[in-house]
Amino acid sequence: MLDCYSHNINNSAQTSNSNFPESVSNTSATGMGPDPCNNKSTNSISGFEIPFMSQITDFISQKKKECLRLEKDRQLIHKDIVGLELQKDQVDKNLNKMIQKEKSAMVYLDWYYELRKMLLDNYCIKIEDDIPIFAKLINYFLIHGYDANEIINEYTTALSLRDEVIVKQANVQTLQIQNAALNKTNSHLESQVNMRR
Repeated sequence: MLDCYSHNINNSAQTSNSNFPESVSNTSATGMGPDPCNNKSTNSISGFEIPFMSQITDFISQKKKECLRLEKDRQLIHKDIVGLELQKDQVDKNLNKMIQKEKSAMVYLDWYYELRKMLLDNYCIKIEDDIPIFAKLINYFLIHGYDANEIINEYTTALSLRDEVIVKQANVQTLQIQNAALNKTNSHLESQVNMRR
């Protein structure tokens, strides 16, 4: 505020007597001293008008008010700038988060398309048609910690059990057929024994 005040005082000095009332400026048109046609009281020394103390006080008071107004405007502008900078920082943070999310999404999307192409090209598997089975398979891999040896051993064991079940089912069917034949033979023999009695 002091800088503003000093600046305004310097500017006022450069504008000379134009800021003061006519009663103070009594110099002649030639600027060479008091105007002899002007009978008003003057307060001059060697042709330079000295303003009255009341006029100086009013002038300083006016300039102080202007400085106060300008300082208030400056503070408001500074406050607005700080608020806008905070908003900009928040927008930048949100934008960076969105960019990171987009990058992560693109990585997973690229992985998905690569996996889909590989399954379709190599094994004729359409992942879109078998998403539940595929999800179950991935979960199964997750349970075994994605350990290839353990997964293969588990798969081999499952295949062995399946083959064993198939063999046992065939044996059961054979035994059922043999049992039916034996029951039929037994019934026939019992009927023959009953006829001979």
